[in-house]
Amino acid sequence: MTRIIQVIVEIELYWFTAEQRKRKDYFSLLIYYYASPDAIEKRREKSLKEKEREEKRRGSEKMEREKIERKEQKELERLKGIVRDQYKEKKNAYRKKVCEIMQNFLTSLSASLDKETENSTVEKVAKEILLLRKGEFLDI
Repeated sequence: MTRIIQVIVEIELYWFTAEQRKRKDYFSLLIYYYASPDAIEKRREKSLKEKEREEKRRGSEKMEREKIERKEQKELERLKGIVRDQYKEKKNAYRKKVCEIMQNFLTSLSASLDKETENSTVEKVAKEILLLRKGEFLDI
């Protein structure tokens, strides 16, 4: 069918003069084709088979895409776990370092207060903080 249309277009473009192309009586508005019922049925079956193949192809592409997405999701979860573990390690390391610095500061503060005054409020607070366990001291 498309071949026939291509031939008609070719005839109109190359073989007709400009005056012939302008004539309305040379071109009908409708073109009728005869086709046997068997030919129509064959064409319809062929179209249905092509459509089924296309749907299967799209279905397999969709399944493949979903498989890739699942793999990517698993990889993302694995990377999140790695980052989460590294974050916890860094957090604990910083917590220990801050506790150590604060303990040293409070020890030096307590020692300097012992020299200057006895039982001041600042000294009492410093001693109370020193009595706390390291894990309880800083809860980040």
